[in-house]
Amino acid sequence: MRTNTDEAKALVVGGGIIGLSIAKAIRDDIGCHVILYSPLHPLDTTSAGAGGLWMPFHCEPAELVNSWSQETLKYFLDLKHKGDSLVETLDAFQFGSKELLSPPTWAHHLGGALNFQVQKTRELYGIIESQALLQNYSHVWSFTTPVINSPKYLERLLASLESDPGAEVRLNDRAFSSMEDLATYACANGCTFAVNCSGLGSKKMLGDENLTPARGALLHFKRPKNCNQVIMVDAPPLGSETRPAYIIPRGDIMVVGGTYLEGDTTAFVTGEEKRTIKNNAKVLFPKLSESENYINTWVGFRPARGLGIRTDITMIEVGNAGESLPLFHKYVRHFIC
Repeated sequence: MRTNTDEAKALVVGGGIIGLSIAKAIRDDIGCHVILYSPLHPLDTTSAGAGGLWMPFHCEPAELVNSWSQETLKYFLDLKHKGDSLVETLDAFQFGSKELLSPPTWAHHLGGALNFQVQKTRELYGIIESQALLQNYSHVWSFTTPVINSPKYLERLLASLESDPGAEVRLNDRAFSSMEDLATYACANGCTFAVNCSGLGSKKMLGDENLTPARGALLHFKRPKNCNQVIMVDAPPLGSETRPAYIIPRGDIMVVGGTYLEGDTTAFVTGEEKRTIKNNAKVLFPKLSESENYINTWVGFRPARGLGIRTDITMIEVGNAGESLPLFHKYVRHFIC
């Protein structure tokens, strides 16, 4: 229920999926005025390059992630059931060996909505076309999961806020240099609380030394006909934890990866990475015509944090009257890969 919040006003910092979602939730669920502030346009954030696959990935603590990821799963499945064109459900397969015998904690979310199974690879003959996968791995996790067209979804959230008279969108502005800088801006604009969704920006703004970039390198291809399976492998010989091989069909493109390299700040896809990922594409989707389908390369930096997702509150003193601004932290969330 929307409450009477005539005096409340929020500053949400960050234009990725978390910032946009929280800004919209504040408008929809609380009803107070919102300023969305971001140095980057949403389509220039890491969220825009995401594969859009629902699957908890490198996030802690598990007891909280299980609850939050289940809520996220329900939200996107509900959108799909309502006929939302930006969400599709696809069969997903993660290949490995005996390490996959134990299912993950999220396997039975929502009473089995994912149809999760631990299978032997030989059961997938006739379903998976890649002989390299069938010959090199013994076990597979198979499940059905939402895949979100992340750039289009970001555009929808942004358009919703821009058309809302109770929201202001301020993009392509400077990054805040400190919490005090943020608080000064918030107070100057009449905000009574702020939400920090700045991801890696928190390393400088908050001095959060637990944050580090986790570099993801991808290639984008035009989505081939009949490309309707998510395929992932992060075990030798085709992949590893830092250089996983995967394909994720998303909208009209096929996302092919990839890397997960913590501390790596290389801002482009190297020649070696490009060759490896192109080979991943051919191995995982043998029917791919590289010359017809290749589009471009993409690099993004996931915010990795050794202490896990940050969700606490900092009270920032403002002025000389003993007043303080509540700053809610919400960054590092890998439910969507």
